[in-house]
Amino acid sequence: MTSSLVERYQSMSDKDLAGLASLPVKRLALPTAGVDIMRAIVEETYTIAGVGRDTVLLTGWIAVRHDSPRLIKGATKLQWGSAQIDTEFVGLSLKGRSPLFGDVFVTLNSNEPSLGVVGAWNSDDIPKQAQRLEQMIQLAQQRVAPGFGGVDVLIEPKDGAIQLTPRLPDGRDPSAPVPLKPGEQAPAFAPITPKASCSLAFAARACNCAANLNILVSLSNLGLNVTTDGPVYMYSSVETIPPVGYTATVTLTPTDLVADGRRVGTLEHAAVKFRELVEHMSLDPAADPEKRLSEEVAKQ
Repeated sequence: MTSSLVERYQSMSDKDLAGLASLPVKRLALPTAGVDIMRAIVEETYTIAGVGRDTVLLTGWIAVRHDSPRLIKGATKLQWGSAQIDTEFVGLSLKGRSPLFGDVFVTLNSNEPSLGVVGAWNSDDIPKQAQRLEQMIQLAQQRVAPGFGGVDVLIEPKDGAIQLTPRLPDGRDPSAPVPLKPGEQAPAFAPITPKASCSLAFAARACNCAANLNILVSLSNLGLNVTTDGPVYMYSSVETIPPVGYTATVTLTPTDLVADGRRVGTLEHAAVKFRELVEHMSLDPAADPEKRLSEEVAKQ
């Protein structure tokens, strides 16, 4: 069933994908086993040796299969905040255009599994950088993200310092001054600078998502197909499973790109800017596998 679902999306046109209705996802709820298809906007920055560096905006879909939830160590009740869910990326199709690289296509590397875990983690299970990132995202969602058009996450590669900056709906940095029109006077107040700072305390309701993606990237202008030399590690703080909306999911470290056994470049940074659920297929034996929505989601 999973293969048939993924094959259907692989043959779907961009127009048909864009026309699918967005489905609701219940907050702070644990789903049973199933497959989720999400329409997504992803930003990735590549450096190719001898060519240069460019950031590409990609659109398309992501397919994730997830198991039923299981208790974390020390927990006794299966509920949000006390359970984990194992996940596997089973499909990925992202497209974009770069002036430097030409058409860019990103898919899964079928030779390597792309696995993840979402849910409650014991604090000693979370890498230090991921813990800090979780808090940064939480603060941005609470304090500076509402009313803006998304959140940019910048991570300094040398010391792992994390900075979150929201974007206005038209893509501008809200801390940047707006150019004045002819005859217009400068405002008396300074531009807002909504940049979040980090606390190490955990948000009580937040759960975390970690995913290890092995991808294949095609760069048309270069006639080059590259794979990541190992998985791309991505983290996020979530209030829904699957994560939807402007939930920031970002890489923490650069990943080498290889072709024919040699390093040719680097995936410097990747960030899921937006995603929405467009199809859910239940894998729960007690549910009808033909239902597009699980009963739990449909009751909202």
